[in-house]
Amino acid sequence: MSSNRRIVQGTGLFYLVFGIIALITAAVMFFGAPLAESSMEDGTEIAMMFGIILAIIGLFMVVAGIIGLRAAKHDNLLKPFIYISAFIVVLNLGEIGLTFTSGEGGSIYMNLIYAVFSFVAIVAASRVLNGDK
Repeated sequence: MSSNRRIVQGTGLFYLVFGIIALITAAVMFFGAPLAESSMEDGTEIAMMFGIILAIIGLFMVVAGIIGLRAAKHDNLLKPFIYISAFIVVLNLGEIGLTFTSGEGGSIYMNLIYAVFSFVAIVAASRVLNGDK
C-alpha cells in the first residue's frame, strides 16, 4: 500500500472515530436534555435540537469514514471520497467565515484542523486516482 493510500485510510479512520464520538455525544445531549431545563429557558428543546444536529453530523462522518477506509483499497470509491472530503472542507471554511464575520460561533481551530486534514485527504486521494498505485 502506497503512502497516499495510507493517508486516505488514515483519514477514513479519523472520520470514523470522530463520527462515533459525535454520535455518542449526540445521544448524551438528546437523552440528557431534560437536565438542561433548570439552567436556561427552553433548555430541553435547544439541547434536543443540537443533539439531533450533532447526530446528523456524526452519521455523515461515519459514512465518510467507511468510504475512506474502503477507498484505500478500492479505486472506484476514491471519487466519492474526494467529493465528501471537499464538502467537509467547504463546510468548515464556511463556519470559519461565519465566525469571523458575525463574531459568534465556536473556536475556529477545530474547523481549521478539519479543513486542512480533509484537504490533505483530497490531495492524497487525487494522487492515487491519477496513477499512484
